[in-house]
Amino acid sequence: MPGGFGVLEGGLAGTLIAYGAPATQATAAVIVYHVIAFWIPSLGGLAGYALLRRRLGGSDPAQPRTPSSRSVAASGTPSKYASSTCPKIGLAESA
Repeated sequence: MPGGFGVLEGGLAGTLIAYGAPATQATAAVIVYHVIAFWIPSLGGLAGYALLRRRLGGSDPAQPRTPSSRSVAASGTPSKYASSTCPKIGLAESA
């Protein structure tokens, strides 16, 4: 089960108890280990995913991208050389 307790945690708790640790302390140590080993890296991955989505524009991946109206020629097909306006400085570009 992803993200759940499994064989590793059971074995770790059993090993700690077999070496003389009290059951409550062994269980607490296994839970702390699980939080550190699984959830903290998952939070880092979630933060990285959010930053990547924001950097790439945050569009919904289920919706296909459509070309902007400035780059579509009169025939209705996108043209690599269609004239457009540079949004940063307002200069017109033409092919």
